[in-house]
Amino acid sequence: MIGVKINLAQNSSIVYASGLYHDLAPMAKQVNLSNGKTLYDIIWSPKENGINFANDIISFLEEGLTILKSDKPKYKAFNPENRNGTFTGLCFFIEEYKQACLDYPKSNLEVSK
Repeated sequence: MIGVKINLAQNSSIVYASGLYHDLAPMAKQVNLSNGKTLYDIIWSPKENGINFANDIISFLEEGLTILKSDKPKYKAFNPENRNGTFTGLCFFIEEYKQACLDYPKSNLEVSK
């Protein structure tokens, strides 16, 4: 089951849509960003953390991906036992999401859990 659904909206149209298993939340919560938040905070609850537009999240996605890739064994240990998501899948999601944000930087972030 998808845990978080993410849309980028521009002029009342969805320009990007994706989802991420909530089972990856424990892994994302381990990724501490330089702003004092976690990767979980910015992906699952961007608006609550002052992130409203695609432009606002790009640097955090880049930083989170760098941190994840810097210690693969540490983060792979958080792969869900039920296989609803993986370290590799989270990295792929972040790369895809970041690219969409680069493509549509002024779009609104819409996140539902």
